Amino acid sequence: MHDSAVKPLGLGSRVYYSGEGLARNGVGIVVREERFQKRVRDIIRISDRLMAISLQCNGRAVFIISVYVPQQGCDSEENSAFRQQLQDLLDKAGQHELVLIMYDFNAHIWTDRT
Repeated sequence: MHDSAVKPLGLGSRVYYSGEGLARNGVGIVVREERFQKRVRDIIRISDRLMAISLQCNGRAVFIISVYVPQQGCDSEENSAFRQQLQDLLDKAGQHELVLIMYDFNAHIWTDRT
């Protein structure tokens, strides 16, 4: 079941979440202070591996993407579909937005350990 939520974390923080419940698969972005929470312009939830928020910060548009790459060994169709979803999400960022990507590449980088 795909779950999309905004949950308070205490101390003025909120997590914008996309996934399968807060105890399982998913990605999230924590926004700490209320003044930043009021600046969130858009929340884009793609899957339990991919989401983004767009916010206005000090007069600048910021597009933050949270990524959890499929594990090594997943079939090529799943990896290909994921890469396409990520590219589609990047394409949604405005031309003048600062893009920040937070990721877990699941050992897809530097896999040659010899």
